[in-house]
Amino acid sequence: MREWLGGALPGNTTELFDPYVDSVYHMMEKAEELSDQLKSGSLRLALCHTDIHNWNLMTSGREFILIDWEGLKLAPVEADLMFFADQPYFHEFMTIYRQVHKGFQLDQQALRFYQLRRRLEDVWEFAEQLVFDCQTEQERAETVTAIEKELKGIKATKFD
Repeated sequence: MREWLGGALPGNTTELFDPYVDSVYHMMEKAEELSDQLKSGSLRLALCHTDIHNWNLMTSGREFILIDWEGLKLAPVEADLMFFADQPYFHEFMTIYRQVHKGFQLDQQALRFYQLRRRLEDVWEFAEQLVFDCQTEQERAETVTAIEKELKGIKATKFD
């Protein structure tokens, strides 16, 4: 992504990214800084799904079932908890989580790292779709809308 943002943006993606390049670079730098801090830390690791969203959830009766485990990895639990952090039920979720996982304390730096990294990954995925996928006009318009939403979110992000 650095190479693309440094002037090698293919096709007509340049004008889409131009207003946001500095913000994206800043987010990448912050994610790298947090990554370095986390590497020197001692967070407890667990098996994490790393891609929890409504398309990867099924229900069976009163149970939720996670599917699509291709992103399975050993990571701090914040790699999964970040998918819930912006939800209105997060505090209630964490109360229940802490009842099951006694003494658990959410690591805010780890949570922030995974949130930033995911947003950057989403931008990259959308950019790849624009450049490499054969899309209809409608699909392309939807991808542009999605990437603009993510880029605006990055620009609005407070890092300190």
